[in-house]
Amino acid sequence: VERYLCSTAHTPPSGRAGPQLVQSSAELWLKNSSFQGRLPIEYRPVPLMAGATAVAIQQTRPRHTSRQIVNIKLRAYVLCFNDGRSKKMKATDKYLKTLLSYYEEEIEGEAYFYGLVDHFEEQEKLTVLARVERCAAESVVPLLEKYGLVSRDESELKTRGESYVGRHASFDWFEFMTYMVNRYPGYLEDFTALERMAPEEDRYALNSLTNHEVAAIEFAKRELAGEPDSLVPLYDYLNT
Repeated sequence: VERYLCSTAHTPPSGRAGPQLVQSSAELWLKNSSFQGRLPIEYRPVPLMAGATAVAIQQTRPRHTSRQIVNIKLRAYVLCFNDGRSKKMKATDKYLKTLLSYYEEEIEGEAYFYGLVDHFEEQEKLTVLARVERCAAESVVPLLEKYGLVSRDESELKTRGESYVGRHASFDWFEFMTYMVNRYPGYLEDFTALERMAPEEDRYALNSLTNHEVAAIEFAKRELAGEPDSLVPLYDYLNT
């Protein structure tokens, strides 16, 4: 069996080093409708130039010495390979708008929890929750800078956050923790949806945003259960 690999490599952009040899694993298939015999499916490493477009062509001849003529229909297939350079997802307008909105909501959330300090005896716990909100906001600041996103003035955001305090100022602590356990999973879904629409390189920072909601929900569950270590998830988040 003789096999021929024809490839055409793209010329590298000026200023860059010449193309590097990429060792990629490729599967070559040959479908033959007229040859009486079973053709193997071959799996083997094929050296390719980076950026190359390759076509795999296989030609088969009988190995015996007779002069029997065998008509073979050959098909050429594009050689598909993965060298780690998958197409990058672009940042959409919806993604950027949502990213900025969620950052601003975390700043508002910090002011909201600080505002609740005057309405509950659990002041330390509310203060830690406020710190978690700030930490979550700061985790995505590099993304805002990356895309040139500018938030509203922080004083405006804090005023908005403080305006939400009245919604829960009349709750007792048990009612407030129950509200968190029931409502915050919806925020968690919002954050995971943001991760799904994000370019892959942004997801590490966004995961930190998502995890702060996980920590808050776990804290509230432990509070309802009367566990003395309820703050552990919040401190763990702050220390990561």
